[in-house]
Amino acid sequence: MKVSGDNNNILPFQFFKILILGLSLISINFQFGYSQTCSGSLGDPVVNITFGSGGVNAVPLPTGSTTYSYSGDVCPNDGFYNISSRSISCFGDTWHTVNSDHTPNDKEGRMMVINASFQAGDFYTQKVSGLCGGTTYEFSSWILNILKSSSCFSQGIQPDITFTIESTSGAVISSYNTGNIAAGTEPNWKQYGFFFTAPNGVTELVIRMTNNAVGGCGNDLALDDITFRACGPAITATNTTNLASNKLCEGEPGTINLSAEISLGYNDPAFQWQMNNNDGQGWNDIPGANQPAYILNLVSANKEGYQFRLAVAEKLNLNSASCRILSSVLNVEISKDPVADAGLDITIIEGGSTTISGKAEGSNLRFIWTPSSYLSNTTILNPVVNPPESTTYLLTVISDDGCNLTSSDEVFIKVLKNPVIPNTFTPNGDLKNDLWNIIALDSYADATIKVYNRYGQIIFESIGYAEPWDGSFRGKPLPVGVYFYIIDLKRGSPVLKGSVSVLR
Repeated sequence: MKVSGDNNNILPFQFFKILILGLSLISINFQFGYSQTCSGSLGDPVVNITFGSGGVNAVPLPTGSTTYSYSGDVCPNDGFYNISSRSISCFGDTWHTVNSDHTPNDKEGRMMVINASFQAGDFYTQKVSGLCGGTTYEFSSWILNILKSSSCFSQGIQPDITFTIESTSGAVISSYNTGNIAAGTEPNWKQYGFFFTAPNGVTELVIRMTNNAVGGCGNDLALDDITFRACGPAITATNTTNLASNKLCEGEPGTINLSAEISLGYNDPAFQWQMNNNDGQGWNDIPGANQPAYILNLVSANKEGYQFRLAVAEKLNLNSASCRILSSVLNVEISKDPVADAGLDITIIEGGSTTISGKAEGSNLRFIWTPSSYLSNTTILNPVVNPPESTTYLLTVISDDGCNLTSSDEVFIKVLKNPVIPNTFTPNGDLKNDLWNIIALDSYADATIKVYNRYGQIIFESIGYAEPWDGSFRGKPLPVGVYFYIIDLKRGSPVLKGSVSVLR
């Protein structure tokens, strides 16, 4: 129930009644308050209510799922619920601030936050189909008393919930009572539930969670991760795949050894190993893998690795996903091909040097660069290189983890020759030495060239040198004389300065 930030508004007589009633409920329900969840192995959930994810509030539950009314408020009033990612100091800070739901790894996950009413009502109910008679099932939920233990004079009414299994006609088949769910100084999620055996011939049941606590100050809670799934004997599954003598290598054949032990509990158990290739397609039965011990021969191991689990059920129910239990997941890792990245191609000027920005991924790696010429070290990832000519270098990465897998990549080191700058040319039209041909300058596409007369006036300029200077200015031949140049190669090298004579 909604509580006031001013606890003095509760009359002493009312408080005394609440206290006595709360103490009597504790004594009445204590014998039922132990969770009876499955101690063996569980199946995939037939029902798995996580209330979704992605934002503070969400849409109401489907019609018929609860007798409570939906509210979009972060702090719902008496008899209302919301579907929320958090609860923030509601009702005068008498509720806990809860910053996340219970579901693990659920970004902005939601929960059902309930401000219980004075009257008993169903928090949640749902019909479950596809069941197998004679199979044991667990019905459970994670529950949080959202009221602070200090609220309501530290005597807040505690949630008390009955989990019920009913036939579709309404007959109660089995039930479990949580007893009083105590408030705490901090928010504390706790799992409650029980297991039961479905009657023979029954394929549909109704699960229900009902409010038992009286109205008053308190009885406010959050629900999350309501599940209903098969429960059975304990399965202990193991694998010996990744021993040193049985290394699995990407793209290579290999053998996976699986085995399991199952405790007593089934009259006529049947088995089915399942595999997940980690390719987004989920679990699939392995044809013929129908014994507790199984050997799988791989033709070519995939790099993502594998997951395995054993499904077990009574023989008649093995093919029904809602009637079988599952072992814990066995992860089988594969030694992957290493990743070689020789880095981006590099351009240097003749006589200069550079460090290759190589990268690699993998375990126990060795590196080999070829050719070995003009490298500071051929066995490190980032050697210094200073070739006199343009050269392609190959990085080979070797993984020494038992598989000897390799990967390689190339990097091209382009060497720009130093420009050879003539100090004279004769633009007289005889087709001999008519242009100021600067050897190798056309390789420097972003170089800037500027030529000045003796007065400091620019008479020629260019970015790059695709068209050599012909000794003219604005289309007219320049007089014989000495001119001055500044050439910036834009490669971090010193700016080239000098003079050139124009002769006729």
